Amino acid sequence: MIVFLVLQLLFGINSLSEDEIKMSDKNPKIKSFLNNISQIESSGGKNYNHDLIQKGIHTGHKAIGRYGLMPNTVNETLNRMRMSGTITPELAELNKLDPQTMKATLESNPGLEDQIAEALANRVLERQQDEEKAAFSWHQGHNLTPEQIDAKKYQEHDYVKKYNEYKKLMEDKDK
Repeated sequence: MIVFLVLQLLFGINSLSEDEIKMSDKNPKIKSFLNNISQIESSGGKNYNHDLIQKGIHTGHKAIGRYGLMPNTVNETLNRMRMSGTITPELAELNKLDPQTMKATLESNPGLEDQIAEALANRVLERQQDEEKAAFSWHQGHNLTPEQIDAKKYQEHDYVKKYNEYKKLMEDKDK
């Protein structure tokens, strides 16, 4: 057994595929959170026809992919990844793209989209320490503080209600 482990370390021998390794390393809480978000944003990856934003900081842009990421949010998340030393060269290239090209690139490369979504999900879940607040923050602004969210009736927001519906469906499915 020890010889096998040494060979694995030296030569990278592994019986798991690359996709299985990535899936096994994901935090189950992040995976569950993103599954619920993707159901709200794109019917689980079936509908990428997001509306054009008419006002606010995202005016003129459309959300991206399964998780409804906005181009400005992608750029901010990539910047945070760069500052923390977790960005890959492939992800760094996304910062150079215009919003439409970024959207097309991420929607045709789900692995890249997942990396960004996971980083953002980790941020909102750690910051909010509550799934409902994190879901509200995902939709209303990932930089909101817990105190700002507490000041709103976030539990009554349609997005949070939808999040809870999908969460319950997934929990019932797993039983």
